[in-house]
Amino acid sequence: MIAASVADYLGDRFSVAGELTSLTLGIAVALAVLGVGANLVWRQLRYLVTTVHEMGHVVVGWFVGRTIQSVRLNHDTSGLTITHGRQTGPGIFLLYLAGYPAPSIAGFAVLWAVIYQHAGWAMFLSLIMLLVCLGLVRNVFGAFIVLLQLAALSALWIWNDPRVLSAVLTLIGSVLSLGGLRACLDLLALQRRRGSKSSDAAVLAAHSPLGAVAWCYLFVVFSFGLLVVTAAMVVDQSAALG
Repeated sequence: MIAASVADYLGDRFSVAGELTSLTLGIAVALAVLGVGANLVWRQLRYLVTTVHEMGHVVVGWFVGRTIQSVRLNHDTSGLTITHGRQTGPGIFLLYLAGYPAPSIAGFAVLWAVIYQHAGWAMFLSLIMLLVCLGLVRNVFGAFIVLLQLAALSALWIWNDPRVLSAVLTLIGSVLSLGGLRACLDLLALQRRRGSKSSDAAVLAAHSPLGAVAWCYLFVVFSFGLLVVTAAMVVDQSAALG
């Protein structure tokens, strides 16, 4: 009896399609544009982008066979994923390649899920990602940031209102898509101004013929290109929304 009730409860949340309207979509995208464009708000939103960035390192690190030792999310919105494995070869290259594209890819995936009525699964996978991150994070501030995100999304998943779920996921997807591009532009500006030796771009430069600034430009081009694809998908499907 209890098992059946739990199964029904989870099934209701996995299967929720969401109820996205063109008005909700427009408001969510507008809020994301304003938030990512305003420096004060962007600093707060950057914690979400950094979380996804670090989880990009984690997922690819596992994929290439590296041991993930820890994740840190810092007060200045930077992050660090420490792994153990070979320091040369394609594995370390892919590890450092994964971070900056991750928010843009996640943003596209979330928006695709909402538009094509898979909001419940998008929320579930987001919660799994945050639980994994919580298990790996090793600093108090980082744990606090992840717990805040986890609490907010868990409350929405439990509440299970299709309209609210769609609205919040659309906002999150839009912030990740736009924020992924802004993070790459911020990296480019920092790399050109200070010539960082520890950024992902600098590490990639040490493992390839391209310089760090060139890698920054490639990150920008990728994020911008995926943003265009994401925007085209949203515009194309918005006419079918109520």
